[in-house]
Amino acid sequence: MSSDATEPSVVSSPSVRNRGELRALLALALPLCIAQAGQSLMGLVDTLIVGRAGTSALAAVGLSHSLFFAVSSFGMGLMMGVDPLVSQAIGARNPVRARGVLWQGVWLSAVVGAVLWAVLITVPSALPWVGVAEEQIVQVRAFLHFRAPSLPLMLIFLTGRAYLQAIGNPRPLVVSTVVANVLNLLMVPLFVFGGEILPAWAGPLTRVPAMGAAGAALSTLLCTAMEVLIVARAIRGIPVPGTPSLLPVVADQLRAFRVGLPIGLHIAAEVGVFALAGVLAARLGPASVGAHQIAIAFASLTFTMALGIGNA
Repeated sequence: MSSDATEPSVVSSPSVRNRGELRALLALALPLCIAQAGQSLMGLVDTLIVGRAGTSALAAVGLSHSLFFAVSSFGMGLMMGVDPLVSQAIGARNPVRARGVLWQGVWLSAVVGAVLWAVLITVPSALPWVGVAEEQIVQVRAFLHFRAPSLPLMLIFLTGRAYLQAIGNPRPLVVSTVVANVLNLLMVPLFVFGGEILPAWAGPLTRVPAMGAAGAALSTLLCTAMEVLIVARAIRGIPVPGTPSLLPVVADQLRAFRVGLPIGLHIAAEVGVFALAGVLAARLGPASVGAHQIAIAFASLTFTMALGIGNA
């Protein structure tokens, strides 16, 4: 009998390899789905809670969210240029290079986020031209006053996410998302309706003023900062055999910018259509834009879960 008939094959069958790859993909995709859905879940919670404050407040949140994501979507796509650079470094077994790319992504996130922050706070000035009522514009300005500073933080979080998913360690993303959503669920009612809704034993919290729709934006800002801190601490605990440069490297930032620019423009064009629909709905009155916001909030939750699978 030939040796080929007696010795087991050492080559895995395609079905075995496929099952292994599928398990690895699901192990990475599930945490990313949670992280992606968690961002939309905070927006959904904001919508549902602010809706109890009245149609006008809900309309302000809806219009503000449309403007925020129309501007931030460009930055989100732009920062996707960091993903392949980190993955290339990990594939080349160069963890120091990967950590260095992470730092360049942080620098780029801060710069791009600051520019988009400035753009975002000027957008409400154009709303009278499209027929939005002055009452809504005042609330939109108040909302974006607290929401806009979260934009650089969000981009830094996305950069950290790119690094963690490249090294196959998405657990900190899940932890940060869960913590942020729990805190958001607790803080949004407090900031929107004020401390008067709390029992007397809550002490100083009973003196928190009611902020209306702007309170939801403040809660999101604080929760986004918490996400960044959790992810930063997790990354700091990951050892690398060397010392990556923490200083800005323009060449690396330009490389990430060139890769991410087409993605940013593409995503901004897609999201911009939904933002335009929100602005047009605002011309029909608070009830229309509020209904539009509720529908978009639920749609975003399902879409971002699928996006998490795509990122894996």
